[in-house]
This record gives sequence, structure tokens and C-alpha cells, in this order.
Amino acid sequence: MNGPSFVTREEFEALRRDIEARIRELTGEVDGEKAVTRHILEQTRRNGENLIAIRSELATVKAQIDNFGLHMVVFKADLAHQTRLYDVLAQDVRFIRAALERRETERREREEGDGK
Repeated sequence: MNGPSFVTREEFEALRRDIEARIRELTGEVDGEKAVTRHILEQTRRNGENLIAIRSELATVKAQIDNFGLHMVVFKADLAHQTRLYDVLAQDVRFIRAALERRETERREREEGDGK
């Protein structure tokens, strides 16, 4: 075994300065890591808030689409009803025209018969 070793004052001061420099460097790295972590946490919080807002807007859009779908069902039912009414009206117009044509034909026949 070797005996006790002694360091000179200059060696001790050099070692102390080296250790302090390393501690400052590590402290700076830790502070940098803390800043990065705080930034990541802040961005995560903001992203969470944005996600909540988007989900809320999506729920509103879904409700509007559902409501639009209900309006379309009512519109289709109304359109089908109006189509049936139009068909009945068109049929009535054909009957009226046919009746008017029969009357006109009968009137002409009477006039021709009276004129002979």
C-alpha cells in the first residue's frame, strides 16, 4: 500500500475550479432540461385545451347534422305529399279538359244538327 498522498494548494485549487465548473455546467443542463420540460408541459396543456374546443365544436356540428337530417326527412315527406297533390291536380285538369272537350263537341253537334 502506498502511504498518504498529499496535494499541493495549486493542485487543490485547480481541482476545486474543475469541480465547480462541472457543477455549473450540470446546473445549466438541469436548468435547460427544466425549461424544456416546462415548455413541453405548457404545449401539452394548450393542446389539451385545443382538443377540448375541437371536441365541443365537433359535438355542435354533429348536432347540426342530425338536425339537418331531421329537416331532410320532413322535407322529403312534404315533397312526397306535394307530389301526390300535384298528381291529383294534374289528373283533375285532364278530367276537366276532357269534360270541356265533350261539351264543346256536343255543342257543335247540336249547332250542326240545328242548322241542317
